[in-house]
Amino acid sequence: MVNLRLKMIREQRLGVCILLGFILFAEVILHKDIFKEGEIEFQELPLEWQNVQSDKNNYEPVQSNLKPFNPNSLSKEQWLQLGFTERQAEVILKYKKKLGGSFTSKLQLKECFIITERKYKELEPFLLIDAHYAFKQTEDKKTINYKIKKFDPNILKSDDWISMGFTEKQAEVILKYKKTLGGNFVSKEQLKKCYVISENKYKELYPYIVINETVNRKVEHLADVTSPRHEIIKKDLNSTTYKELWPLVKDAYIINRILKFREALGGFVSVDQINEVYGISKEVSEKLVTYYKIDISKVEKIDLKLCTEEKLKKHVYFRKYKDVIVKARSEGKDPVTVLKQTDPAYELMIKYIK
Repeated sequence: MVNLRLKMIREQRLGVCILLGFILFAEVILHKDIFKEGEIEFQELPLEWQNVQSDKNNYEPVQSNLKPFNPNSLSKEQWLQLGFTERQAEVILKYKKKLGGSFTSKLQLKECFIITERKYKELEPFLLIDAHYAFKQTEDKKTINYKIKKFDPNILKSDDWISMGFTEKQAEVILKYKKTLGGNFVSKEQLKKCYVISENKYKELYPYIVINETVNRKVEHLADVTSPRHEIIKKDLNSTTYKELWPLVKDAYIINRILKFREALGGFVSVDQINEVYGISKEVSEKLVTYYKIDISKVEKIDLKLCTEEKLKKHVYFRKYKDVIVKARSEGKDPVTVLKQTDPAYELMIKYIK
């Protein structure tokens, strides 16, 4: 009886051991990846789970002579020189790759979780990233050989800009910039202000730029004419354009004021009205009086008996008479009679009335 009980106990123990062994084997099979060190590659993990949080604040001090830099062109070694650890540099490069290969704004770099607020503030003043345009640089960029000749930037097409060493994207930006200026560059300085043209590139192009050469020669010729036998061919001030005014005025603000004043008047009725433009110099006004005439047929005239109060309010000369004109009309009087003949602009106002 005793032997039977001992035999049963041994069998139970054996069964328990076998069961435990089976459970242990199953656990090993189900969690075998835990025991394979190094099998999971770093780049396969999501960026936010990469094991770099422990050294997030472990930055080396940056040299005080830090210069402006483009983070899109930095190698791993160059990030190390900025004070990042090797692992941090790897994370930044992987993050840039995830964005499509380049940072297109400073904010994108700031959002890289490995860069603390303190570190970003240290680097931010030196970052060279434009918020609107970012041009991707390919690692296998080839050197382009080109030869520059004299050119007029107003007639160049995209392929012409590319042939002078610009990228396709840069060429598009230059053409769009020209369009915002009214369709033409009127000075070399305007071309210089196009941000995709670097200071060095502008210096390279400067000797070859020719803008409005024909127009400028005509203006210089007219300015040198002093003999009575030479007749100056005058243009109409009521139909002249920004481009035509530039050679004489050469001031964008004054040209825009001239055109806006003309619009507010409905057209000039006298070339002397040019002196009423705010900020215009005596020298410029004399040039315009010399080389421009007035075609009064292009002036928009007003019927004081029928025009709206809004139209009276907007007109340079009639706005101050708006109330008395409206009152005269309501009383059945001729509104012209309320205009003061002692007004310095009286003779001009009469020319605007139908």
